[in-house]
Amino acid sequence: MKNKCIICKKEIDSRAKKCRNCYSLFMKQSRLGKNNPCWRGGKSIGFCRDCGQKIHRSTQQNTQRCRKCYEKTKQGKGNPNWKGGKRRKRFYGFDESIYMEWRNEVLARDNYTCQVCKSRNNLNVHHIIPNRIDSSKILDINNAITLCEKCHEQTYFKETKFIFKFLGILKNKCKNS
Repeated sequence: MKNKCIICKKEIDSRAKKCRNCYSLFMKQSRLGKNNPCWRGGKSIGFCRDCGQKIHRSTQQNTQRCRKCYEKTKQGKGNPNWKGGKRRKRFYGFDESIYMEWRNEVLARDNYTCQVCKSRNNLNVHHIIPNRIDSSKILDINNAITLCEKCHEQTYFKETKFIFKFLGILKNKCKNS
């Protein structure tokens, strides 16, 4: 069934009264301002209580502050995730310098080489006995081994399977030196 668009008079292949272009244009224009079902008068609701800037209604921001001032209140102490200025304990609760010193000692002992594949790229220091099993050995140099990124990925979620292999590598290293 062929009809003609009531706006542009082009032939259309449907029961609609408007072609797609005219329909989308009509919908855009019919939803502007007062014609929009979410229209709430278009008046400003007041002034920002921090900077005095005029605030307009917004469905995203139900506040008495402009966007800039609102975002400032969510930083630092205003953020709901604020933990009192405490830094995240990244290095097993130790000071970064202590952890980095331990890490560098392990890398130097292993000659900056992966102890499995002998690669010298993308090195990690791996705890042989995982910290969740024995946390007293966190900074023990004899509980660490140098692995490249690829070899380290193979130990993920299988750390206990590699304990004896890595301890054997360290024992052989001690015998040879």
